[in-house]
Amino acid sequence: MKKIVLSVICLAAFLVGGISVSQAQIAHGGEPLFNGTKSNVELVKLDAIDNNKYLQEDMAAVKGSAMRVGVVRNVNISNREQGTITTLADGTRVWRIQVASPNAKFMMLHFSTFDIPEGAHLFVYDASGEFVIGGFTNENTHEGNIFYTQAIPGSEITVEYQEPASVAGQGHLVIDQVTHGYKEFFKHLFDDVKGP
Repeated sequence: MKKIVLSVICLAAFLVGGISVSQAQIAHGGEPLFNGTKSNVELVKLDAIDNNKYLQEDMAAVKGSAMRVGVVRNVNISNREQGTITTLADGTRVWRIQVASPNAKFMMLHFSTFDIPEGAHLFVYDASGEFVIGGFTNENTHEGNIFYTQAIPGSEITVEYQEPASVAGQGHLVIDQVTHGYKEFFKHLFDDVKGP
């Protein structure tokens, strides 16, 4: 496995980015077709991170400094080179990839390339299949063809990209960063969303 380059994400930057993320997270309908089905889906498993190392650093940090919540891990995951493709009877093409960052409390994805045709939808969900975001379409693309997700609970997520038969094979997705959340900062939010 290639060496993973790490940087630490600060809460201040996360919250500033959160304004843009909230704008990016407008869903446009639809639902995952394979939610809960993990068999035979390619898994990209990153090296484990010692959460305690960062928690101890935070405890020793100068009072008043920005609160850190996660570690940004550089990756290179493309729908044209990795993942599992399933073609349905109606010609719909579904690309899936699982991404795992062991010990993560939550994860976020950054797409350096988010170039999808009209009619295509992207979904991201946690290991349980209960926490789902999407569907995202070409209307969610930011300037420069980039896209980033909100935080998703847990240490393993699945990305599911659907293309209708009329545009099958046209989309291009590249995930270049995975944020490994090492704090339970959003746990109460996830619990509220999931319910009892």
